[in-house]
Amino acid sequence: MKKSSKKKMVQIIGHFMVELLGAIKDAAQALPQPLESKGEYYQRIYRTTHDYPSQKIYRGIYNLQKQGLVKANTKKRYILELTLEGKQKLLINKISKSRVPRNDGYSTIVIFDIPEERARYRAFLRRLLLKNGFMNIQKSVLISRFDLPQEFFELLKELKIRQNVSVLKAQIQYK
Repeated sequence: MKKSSKKKMVQIIGHFMVELLGAIKDAAQALPQPLESKGEYYQRIYRTTHDYPSQKIYRGIYNLQKQGLVKANTKKRYILELTLEGKQKLLINKISKSRVPRNDGYSTIVIFDIPEERARYRAFLRRLLLKNGFMNIQKSVLISRFDLPQEFFELLKELKIRQNVSVLKAQIQYK
């Protein structure tokens, strides 16, 4: 198989998995019926992602469970729930897709001071911002002409680093 074909295949599978994560999140929020079986629950997810055959959805759910992005809660009835990693992956994908340029002449400045114990999150945040059109002013100060979506702040709360990050709106003038 050609390298470009493999890359396209990985992109398609990745897109499907993210779409399936979103469908599971939506289906989990809508509580299952009291007597709903596992198969009926899967059918509800299937109706949300109707573009894909049901066998692909079953396989996708199995793969998401293996990756630790989804877990099955079977206490009272069968419900799929997103794990912390699954929520984070979904938020990261939404952030990457929603690059909205500012039209008001302002720039977005992100300043963060994350402690050394959380250096992993600091490096992750820096990579995420650079990947989404931000430029370094300093190592922990980044600027962009793009606005940050609400999902960015949700991700900061999930990672428990919201108190270490400041987001400013500023107008930059050059003289």
